[in-house]
Amino acid sequence: MKFSELIKKRKKRVYISFGIYLFLIAIIVVESCLDSSLSGVRSNFLARISAFFINLFNGPQVVETIEPNALGNINDSTYLGKGSDDIPNIALGTTSLITIEVNYPKKKHTDDVFDKTYTIEHVLGEKNDYNTVISTSMKDTTLSLYLRIVANKMSSNLYQINVNFQNDIKYSYQFHIVNLPAPKENEYEAKIDKNSIKIGESLTIDTKLVNGERTDWYLKRYLDISKIERSSSNSSVAKIDEYGVIHGISEGNATITYGKYNFDISVSDESINIPSTNTMSLRIEEGSNDEPCLLDYDYVFADGEDADSYSSLIYPSFSDTSLEDQSVSYILSDPLKAKIVPYKYDENGYPQYFDELNRNCVRICGYREKGNVELTCISNADKSISQTISLEVEEATATEMKVNVEDFQLLLGGQKTITATFSPKNTHNTRINVSSSDSEAFNISNNDSTSVTVVANKIGTYKLTISSLSNPSLSKEINVTIEAKQAINDNNFASFAAFMRKFAGHMGLFLITSMVGFYFFYYFFENSKKKFLLAIIFTLGVGLLVAGLSEFIQYFVPSRSGLIRDVGIDFIGVTIGVIISIGIYYLIKLIKYLIEKSKKQNDKE
Repeated sequence: MKFSELIKKRKKRVYISFGIYLFLIAIIVVESCLDSSLSGVRSNFLARISAFFINLFNGPQVVETIEPNALGNINDSTYLGKGSDDIPNIALGTTSLITIEVNYPKKKHTDDVFDKTYTIEHVLGEKNDYNTVISTSMKDTTLSLYLRIVANKMSSNLYQINVNFQNDIKYSYQFHIVNLPAPKENEYEAKIDKNSIKIGESLTIDTKLVNGERTDWYLKRYLDISKIERSSSNSSVAKIDEYGVIHGISEGNATITYGKYNFDISVSDESINIPSTNTMSLRIEEGSNDEPCLLDYDYVFADGEDADSYSSLIYPSFSDTSLEDQSVSYILSDPLKAKIVPYKYDENGYPQYFDELNRNCVRICGYREKGNVELTCISNADKSISQTISLEVEEATATEMKVNVEDFQLLLGGQKTITATFSPKNTHNTRINVSSSDSEAFNISNNDSTSVTVVANKIGTYKLTISSLSNPSLSKEINVTIEAKQAINDNNFASFAAFMRKFAGHMGLFLITSMVGFYFFYYFFENSKKKFLLAIIFTLGVGLLVAGLSEFIQYFVPSRSGLIRDVGIDFIGVTIGVIISIGIYYLIKLIKYLIEKSKKQNDKE
């Protein structure tokens, strides 16, 4: 076909399609000349319009909750280890820490949340025989749950706790609560200051508990030195009592066996003076706490820090100071209400029960239970001389509470864990209660514990009130706004905008342009028998040229770059546009065929 025939007067649709085709190509060229900031504004504008309609038709979304898929490492800090039945033994009054790791799949989306809710199920034994305190921490895809079990009552029962997570993942923990045992041979050291005493004189065996880096203070919670086996080779000369005190009885020599130690003791023929009218008195040092508060024994003031605030410093004294042996022993009526604490430790780690002036003294600090406890002080030289003092152990009430959250936002289905810290340091009850201004707004998990999780359940703005169970007057209100997740949101908009930049700025625009171009060339060559093939060839050829020109121009525009990859993306858009155009072409032909066929059938009828 001659060129003159090609360009002779055409139908209006040729000129209209040609004008639109040139306009779209011009838009592509102009867009290629824009610097990156202007191009970004244009892309973001298109992305926000697209996001609006996507969110409109998708409606409110709930964040995806990722449930755990497996238990990870389990660590049990129970000091006494397992008994003969292969079940852990927890010493009366002590705390055992069980660390449970829970693994999750990786997040698919930034705003996905790991489901950290759990329940505690008491399966075996009396629940009141022990307390549980739980806290959690999250790192990457691993939740560490710290389960602390505080043993309050010795029993022959077998106890079992189940910690239940989602996906039917469960951890079961069985244990016994036992009385404090005697230390093993490698868990204590002992010494005496001298080997010779008088008749009637006493000699205290100094004992310290040791096990690696664990201190005597720490080990006193788990081991009972009064249960160390002890005997005398000649009790008529020297004997040893239940407090680890050696007493001179008569002149001679004896070997005192104290666990793994043998001490050779010589008793002289001299006797000490024991006044017949001597009495003992006990006083609480001014400045120390005359009502010691319950103290988590994990909190150690080994260097004297806050010792006077948390303990009663008690001094025994004799009415007749001529008593040569003024050493004493101490007995507490209830080991769960209080603990005897040495005044200090010497440079070798041995406990000392005397002050800088060599006066007898002892500290008493609250332990696990509140109530009245009696401390009895007995003279080692004359057990008939004793004195008892009563102390009322109280709970340290919280005076200040700091919550780990301020006003915050949650997506529907999102979670937040709320905890609090308290003053003073020895606040006994650190549990919190969380309540909502709308009972339907949140699902509250593990309320009245030290770590409470709230799950957003209803769109709106609500008040959460966090209150101390120790001191309900301590409370804090925070505002929580719950919003629905949108299909396109702040977390994924950047990725969506980048996709739209490639799709709308490259593939989409070239797709539309090629569809218009296909029909322009089809109409342009409508008198040719090969018009269909020519339309395809010319549309693909022009599309490739425009794609190359677009990237070539960008190569010279500041802050932009021309990429062969983008030429490929553009050409994919051109190709898809041609395929869609062909599909539309045949669809129209099919519709026309069906209409004509229907008419012929109607005419025959």
